Amino acid sequence: MIATSLGDHIFGSRKIEAKLSTDFTRRPDVLEFVPVTLDARRRAALPTATIMARGSSACLSPLVAADGLAVLGGRGTVLPAGTKVSVLEFRN
Repeated sequence: MIATSLGDHIFGSRKIEAKLSTDFTRRPDVLEFVPVTLDARRRAALPTATIMARGSSACLSPLVAADGLAVLGGRGTVLPAGTKVSVLEFRN
């Protein structure tokens, strides 16, 4: 926890930028971490992040197939497709 607060990578992840593949309605004024898959077929563009599910402590199966966690914050509630988001990419 101390290393993370000093800027260390979280659980071996790296932070990348991606764009959302679809609209997403987020909870207002709450920082959310949602599991995503990444599609990087086009090398010139940002990878596309597809949100798998709004996870919960009782539903961990989306994390198994996820490529990372999208960090969704801010004041708006609807993030339209194409919005740039930060993703904590899992390392294999």
